[in-house]
Amino acid sequence: MKDTKFLTNRLFKNNETILSNIKNPDVFNLDYVPDEIYIRKELETIADYIVKYVLTGIPNNLIVYGNKGSGKTTSILNLLNALKDEDKLDYIYLNALDNPTSYKLFEAIAGKTGRGYALNDTIQWAKEKLTGRYVVVIDEADVLKDNKILYYLSRETRVNIILLTQKLFWFNSLEESIKSSLQPIHINFKAYEVDEIKTILNMRAKEGLNKYEEGGINLMSAVIYRDYNSDVRVGIRALYLLGQYTEWNDENTNKALEQAYKEVEYSVIRNLKDTEIIILKALMKEPNTNKAYTITENYMNEILGYSIKKRQYFNIIHDLNNLGLFNIVRKREGRYYTLEVQMLMPDNKLIQNELKNRFNING
Repeated sequence: MKDTKFLTNRLFKNNETILSNIKNPDVFNLDYVPDEIYIRKELETIADYIVKYVLTGIPNNLIVYGNKGSGKTTSILNLLNALKDEDKLDYIYLNALDNPTSYKLFEAIAGKTGRGYALNDTIQWAKEKLTGRYVVVIDEADVLKDNKILYYLSRETRVNIILLTQKLFWFNSLEESIKSSLQPIHINFKAYEVDEIKTILNMRAKEGLNKYEEGGINLMSAVIYRDYNSDVRVGIRALYLLGQYTEWNDENTNKALEQAYKEVEYSVIRNLKDTEIIILKALMKEPNTNKAYTITENYMNEILGYSIKKRQYFNIIHDLNNLGLFNIVRKREGRYYTLEVQMLMPDNKLIQNELKNRFNING
């Protein structure tokens, strides 16, 4: 077949049929913040503290803990959007993965990114933006390489700070001066129960699909709870995939969940730097971080033509740990302790596929 017009017309026709059940594809984007959400008890608590801040101007700084897919970000942004629409406050959402230093965060607040301004000037411009009732949300806060911004915002402004993290004991690692300045309220978003997952997926299906089956959502909710650590992101993405099937049977439901999981997790893998993906390859072969350094050196010299110092290597391991790709545990070997990683990704093929795509090598 040489006629590309015929090809594209056929593909348009086929996909229009396949996608005819998708009412609103935006609903299944993981960054989408719906107008209506499932309101957890934890969100009611947060809302109460924010309303008190709006009324009094006295900040109630918050640290919100929860695993991936537990609804932290979506819940809080929905709440803040509602209050902003009513002119009760303004806010800014920042992700420390994109802005890992205080300087980068001040730049983002000031709206003057990537221009090389002096830190003091950037702080001053940021401060001019933080007027009235203002909330600063920092997601993945445990990734921050320094904490100057936390000290400054809590000491020099009247903004309400909300920090989001997966690390339950991250606050304990902060300097005493920052702990004293923040004086945060700690709130834990527990993993969703099956009925909660079911409620959320029903809400998304109602908004995003023309038709759906309760039985498929019931099965999906149970499997997400059992096999995917209650990560509702997997379910939301699976709804989009399952919505393209004519039958919502067990086989298609499980296929959609498996594909959705790969898409959700692969988005993290795809954004890793070359050195990070090579270190993951080494750690898959040897979980002992000291021994894996030698393997990393060999891989990097073979693949990239250069290596990195041991200090940089351990800094990268720290960053990868913060992404939730693995846990680090201490193990005793004789008189000494070593650090070993325990991979949290049940499907290492995602890493292997990325290695093949980038470097044309097998994992």
